[in-house]
Amino acid sequence: MENKINKEFLEEWIENDINPFIIFDKVGKVVHLNREAQYLLADVSPKEIFSLCQTYANYTYGFRTIDLDLKYGHMKFYAITIGYLDDDLIGIKLYNAPSKKINILSQKAETANIYLLLDLCINASLTNSKAKIQNEWDPTFPELKLCIKDFTTVLNNIYKLYFESSTILTRLFLQTGEYIKYEGNKFPIFIIEIQGDKFQEEGIYEIERKSEDMNLTVFHSKNKTIIKSPFIAA
Repeated sequence: MENKINKEFLEEWIENDINPFIIFDKVGKVVHLNREAQYLLADVSPKEIFSLCQTYANYTYGFRTIDLDLKYGHMKFYAITIGYLDDDLIGIKLYNAPSKKINILSQKAETANIYLLLDLCINASLTNSKAKIQNEWDPTFPELKLCIKDFTTVLNNIYKLYFESSTILTRLFLQTGEYIKYEGNKFPIFIIEIQGDKFQEEGIYEIERKSEDMNLTVFHSKNKTIIKSPFIAA
């Protein structure tokens, strides 16, 4: 039986991809972009990304993937795919760089329920906040191994940066299609995104610095803080 993939499903998949995706017309005007690309274009002009397309596209019609280290603001990329089938439109996808290499789990690592940790941090950090709390959590996460004290310290400090927001949204999901390799094993990457409309930006850099010795990558883009970590099953 032939599977039929409808257009709406493909559009939703692209929209929710963690990697930025942009389509330009022949003069460099953006005609389509996904949610992640909107954050990217807060740090870099469309003209610069269009120039990237022109520089690395195939000489003939088709698609090309290139390994390329790029950084725009706090966003880092390790590769791009550029494709065009005619002279009217050209598209680019930038692949987010995976989190840094896993440190060997210390004796402090414990079995944890990620939902309980998120609830505890939200309640501890935002008890007196007037913000409306919204959550979009993948409901299928099993228990995992992490250093609970360090992890919750980072989360609490991030939530405090959004204390004055009217709405605070927390998203939890696995990153599609990317893994971290460690001692012959592949670990998926899970992501926590925290968003708000008011943000104390001066606090994020200290949080990023302190997370360097943990199995966490923390960075900020346009009123959104992103935490990436390898998913190590309990």
